[in-house]
Amino acid sequence: MSATPLPRTLDLRKPAMHKAYFEGSVMPADLQRLRGLLAADEGHIHAVISCDLDDEGRTVLSVSVNASISVRCQRCLEVFQRPLDANSRLAVVRTDEQAAGLPEGLEPVLAAREIDLWAVVEDELVLAIPVYSYHEEKTCIEKLTGAEHTAAAADDDKPAQKAETDGPFNILAQLKRDLDH
Repeated sequence: MSATPLPRTLDLRKPAMHKAYFEGSVMPADLQRLRGLLAADEGHIHAVISCDLDDEGRTVLSVSVNASISVRCQRCLEVFQRPLDANSRLAVVRTDEQAAGLPEGLEPVLAAREIDLWAVVEDELVLAIPVYSYHEEKTCIEKLTGAEHTAAAADDDKPAQKAETDGPFNILAQLKRDLDH
């Protein structure tokens, strides 16, 4: 993977922009919308973006993003690195009418003079992240089983009466009694 940073913007007015090819990295901490979905700023994002004209003269971006991001497992609540891959073809449009007339297989990206390549990469990753992230089931079961086993062993050492008086509802009842007096 390339350690070269991905350029931030692409000037659509330059004729040399057609047949252009960009490859580089972006740090997860630099993508603010994505950052809100992550458990930590660690990870890597590698993007390849190529520009071309289609048969109808539209500017088309082929975007391929490969990333490893830090997310929290919703089963065991551990942070882990989740691999993500996203590929798409985007047509640069200037109006909503142009966007509505795109053929199937092309997604619109609204731009007039410049396009923010980092925002394109960020959009692809935000769309690729699953709503809920999980470790492999075996990994979570091992972690949860280990945690339950440790908790069960600790509970065996406590007297049963202590567990009855320390329950959350018993504590709330005691607080209510204290407030009433």
